Parts: sequence; C-alpha cells; structure tokens
Amino acid sequence: YEPEEFGANELRQVLAAYEGYEKENYMDISWNAFSGALLAAQQICDYADSTQNDYLYAREQLLGAAANLTEKTGLYQLLDAVLNAEGQLADAAIYTEASVKELQQAVRASLAVLTKQSATDTEAEGALTALLGVKLVQKPVTPPQPPQTEKPDNNQQTPQPGTTVPEPTVPKKGAAKTVGGVTYQVTKSDAVNGTAAASKLKDTNKTGVTIPATVEIEGVTFKVTSVSSKAFQNAKKLNSVVIGANVTNIGSKAFFNCKKLKKITFKGVKAPKLGSKAFQGIVAKSKITVPKKMKKKQLNSLKTALKKAGVSKKASYKKK
Repeated sequence: YEPEEFGANELRQVLAAYEGYEKENYMDISWNAFSGALLAAQQICDYADSTQNDYLYAREQLLGAAANLTEKTGLYQLLDAVLNAEGQLADAAIYTEASVKELQQAVRASLAVLTKQSATDTEAEGALTALLGVKLVQKPVTPPQPPQTEKPDNNQQTPQPGTTVPEPTVPKKGAAKTVGGVTYQVTKSDAVNGTAAASKLKDTNKTGVTIPATVEIEGVTFKVTSVSSKAFQNAKKLNSVVIGANVTNIGSKAFFNCKKLKKITFKGVKAPKLGSKAFQGIVAKSKITVPKKMKKKQLNSLKTALKKAGVSKKASYKKK
C-alpha cells in the first residue's frame, strides 16, 4: 500500500478551487465554518514544518466545511436587495420624484414579504424581481445660466461708502457643476457649511479621477463629503482614484464593476462609511494608500469596510 502523496502544492490546488466563493451567497453559520477551515488550510500551507498528515487533515476539514455550505434563500437575497435600495434612497434628492416613488413602493412591498411569517421563496423571488426592475433616474443637470448684461441706469445712484453689498445667492440643493470630468451636486445649501457629492462620472474616458476636498459651484465653495451611489459604476477605463479628505460616505455600488481600478488613495485620516458593493468588481490585487497620520484603529476599520464592500483579500495597503 502506497500512502497518498499530498503536500503544500496539492493543498493549494484545493484552495484555488474556492477562490470565487463569496460570503454574501451563504448563510452566516455555514460560511463562518468554511472560512475558518479555509484560513487554517492557508496557514498550514505557509508553515514550513507542516507534515503530510497536517495537509491531509486540512483538506478533509475544508472539503467537509465546503460540503456543508448553505446557500441563502430567496428571503435573504430579498433582504440584501432591500438594504441596497434603502442606501440608494439616501441620495433621493438627485433622482426624479417618479422613480423615487416607484422604488419606495417596491421597497414597501418587499418589506411586507419579509415580515410575513409564512412567506415563501416564490413570493420572495417575485418581490426581488420587482425590486431589481426599478431603476432610479437622475434629474437632468441644468447648467447655470450666464448673467444677463443689464443696460446702465443713468438714474441709479452710486452706493455710498459703508453701504452693504448683497451676498451672492447660494445654490440650491441639487445644483450641479462638472469639474475634471466629474459632476458634483449640492447636498446641503449653505454659504458657510454647504456640502456636495461626487454624483456622476461625466467623462467616461477618464483613467484617473481626483475627488477634491472642496468644489466651487456658482461662486460658493462646498465641502465634498460623499460619493453618490453608482457614481462611477461600470467606468471601463478608470484605473486610479483619489478620495478627498472631507469624504465621509461612499454610496452603494459607487465604483461597482470598475474592472481596471487598481489604485485607491484616501486623503482623510478617518475611515469613511461604505455602502454595499461600493468597490465590488475592481482589480483583485489593488493597492490602497492612506495618510501616514491615519491611526491603526481607523486603518483596521477601513480594511474591514473595504472587504465588506467588495475589495479582495489580495489587496495591499500602505501609508504615505
């Protein structure tokens, strides 16, 4: 009887078979057991003194955990879709009223199914299909009108010294301006504490984008504090992005399916909140750069959030 030859290379081949598995597709209990077996097998591969028995045991545990993986039911898929839709509705101001109402109705119908005690997968799949069929439509961006030149009024009196000159009008919420190929929209109308969001990639040929700390719209400076949901989704040529220091929130699917995106630089020292699938579909071995002043706790929070948002475990991080 010849004992089975099984070593690190063979175990790595088994590991490679599970690279495409995603947590979101399985129940938490079965996934936790599987991910634990996966991690243990990886550690045994990396440990120089591992024996053949170690490799065989790791394979047995991994195959058993994989066999016990339980896929999420239609109800769980519906719940994920509802959470994603609610994330999109957080930016309702930039979408048309009709499309927002349609999505809100679909969310309410889905919640009715989720809260129904005897709901079936068939009902859940029907609600899911209806919910995914609703697409939010962005409001058309109205370019600012050039100021009209008025004829001089010979009867108008010259302002006397000390007279207060009226302040420029602050742009309303939803006002937009395209800078560097990216459209920015006002999210809070205020002359001092106003905010804006990077809402859409206007120039789809851009390979690199920098989201600034501030942007000037109609003569008023606004802090850029967010990236809207789906703002850069499916940007086929985008390979690098710089996230400004004031960005605290990146919406769901903001950079979804940006297949060439491999360099992400965060300028802020605090980890921003990331929506569902914000970075899913980018280059697996992407390079993430953060400021030297970012504390370890914030960096760990950012790493965790990025993994949940779709960034691969193969991504690398560095401070600069």
